Amino acid sequence: MNKEHKRKIDEMKIKCIQEVNFNSLMDQFKIRGIFNELMIKEIEAYQEKDNTDKIPFLLDYVKSRGPKAFDILVMSLKESGHQELALEFDYKFLRPSNEHCPEVDIINKSYVRRDDDLSKAYKMSSKPRGLALIINYKSYSNGDLREGSDKDVERLKSVLGELGYKILLEENLRLSDLRKTLKEFVKLKEHTLYDSCMLFIMTHGKREGLSGVSLESYVRDEKINSEEVHSYFYDEPNLAGKPKMIFYQACRGDYADYGVRCVSNNLQADGRCMNERGVADIAVVFPSAPGKVALRDSENGAWFIQTLCDVLIEEAWFKEFKELISEVDLRLKTRYDPIYGMQTICVSYLGFSKKLYFNPGIYSPD
Repeated sequence: MNKEHKRKIDEMKIKCIQEVNFNSLMDQFKIRGIFNELMIKEIEAYQEKDNTDKIPFLLDYVKSRGPKAFDILVMSLKESGHQELALEFDYKFLRPSNEHCPEVDIINKSYVRRDDDLSKAYKMSSKPRGLALIINYKSYSNGDLREGSDKDVERLKSVLGELGYKILLEENLRLSDLRKTLKEFVKLKEHTLYDSCMLFIMTHGKREGLSGVSLESYVRDEKINSEEVHSYFYDEPNLAGKPKMIFYQACRGDYADYGVRCVSNNLQADGRCMNERGVADIAVVFPSAPGKVALRDSENGAWFIQTLCDVLIEEAWFKEFKELISEVDLRLKTRYDPIYGMQTICVSYLGFSKKLYFNPGIYSPD
């Protein structure tokens, strides 16, 4: 939802407290599918409270529900017997023009959760949702540039911000500084306040590992491999029991993937105290298979980051993490470059035993 619509809702809160029938309005919201089941449960927990508590709580939820939520609010007011109030929301209200690029908004539609047992899902309701560290290499000491990487950073900051993450950005680090940054990141006390964390490392790479800012040292076998990166997240009390998602955008070798002709005739044209495991709740996503290159457009950025951001924008509101990653791979499957070929993402899970829903817009009342 854009800022002007949010401001209008805030301006109308007092009048809504005085005039709105909570149950009638909620009935209309349910019909239009603006809230998922978890949200409905949290909102209806306020049902017996006074309008001064439950109406602001309800309207704040509406503000989190994407670009169409304002129109749904106005229509729901009209259909629930609040026609005059609906007119005050909408009458002579200047809607923003479409001349400028809209801000990223996680899309919301009607939602049915397929796993109602929340004990099998990671808690994802803190505000912020967690810390997201982006480590990007755009330029190197030898003058080499990863063109398009600034677009990847821009996309990630926008999308992760919409998902509720607090973003930390580091660029062009030496390997010693990269290691220091990772050590300090996992030990940040802020992790104890939040429900998850993310790490993105975007650089040059080979089968043996990832480079720092000095490509000369990379040639001399001074690299950091993914196993070392993952090890920083092991046995960290601040992150115990919380999902830790690690994404790479780096080649894993020098070979292009041109695909293979399929022989199949099915080819289609289109609360208690207990010890937590030290190595657990970690998801690792590579942009390509071992030994293969990871493709990046010099103008638009990396194929993997582009596709990941698109999927999160469109489907993070109802799909769980593993389904989202599968969708990223399905979309990448359709991309092909005659010179550089294709790419297949590679995923590994270390004790990532629960489902993870990003729950955009849902935050704990406390």
